Amino acid sequence: MHSDITPIFPQRMWNEALNSVFDMGLEVRRVDKKVMTDATTMAFKYSITIYDAYFLALSHMEEIPFVTADYRFVERMKGVKGIIKLSDID
Repeated sequence: MHSDITPIFPQRMWNEALNSVFDMGLEVRRVDKKVMTDATTMAFKYSITIYDAYFLALSHMEEIPFVTADYRFVERMKGVKGIIKLSDID
């Protein structure tokens, strides 16, 4: 079966978007056992998802702020250091 799918954006725009992702200098990492252990502890302690807890634990390990646009998450995590609302960044 052949389907005729027309992209919403031209390929040039997709290529530009892809290039901008690589230009950000993002670093891909493997799952770290220590970070996962810390994340699991946080997830149970604060009743948050492992997904959110993992990135928070990673930010603590790397000693960098955890920036999020999930303001309900910020409220839930009140008192935990190193969490910054995206809207607070100038």
